[in-house]
Amino acid sequence: YFIYHHLRNRGYECLQAPYFAGAQLAHFAEQGVVQTIFGPPGLLLYGVKSVVIHLNFGQQAFDWVDLGSVLEKWSLSWDEFVDACMLAGTEYCLTYPYLNLSTFQPQPQQAPRFNFDAAVYIIKQAPLINWMQTFPTDDM
Repeated sequence: YFIYHHLRNRGYECLQAPYFAGAQLAHFAEQGVVQTIFGPPGLLLYGVKSVVIHLNFGQQAFDWVDLGSVLEKWSLSWDEFVDACMLAGTEYCLTYPYLNLSTFQPQPQQAPRFNFDAAVYIIKQAPLINWMQTFPTDDM
């Protein structure tokens, strides 16, 4: 909300989505109504090509996430990326409970913690639908 008013006061044309912002911003980007989206990285799940995630007015700088770079870095297809994000959790869904187990950690001797590598590893073994059709055991 602050960013919106700040940019408007500086004379920039800005749009504010009236409903669920993520889906509407993605639609605006797809239709060419907006050039850039400021928001959480979870907007990449809508197919947005890049998302500005941080603005630093003092340094006149910003940080962004580029979908193509993410897919390339993790060697993921679009479908694998969506599945990995669903397992890892986003602003819209919780992390899959068994993802943080030491079984999927690169260094099992450490206490389990969130690691996107674990989500990517699991998804590279099989699609999300395969994992969701199995019930975890206590051994897992």
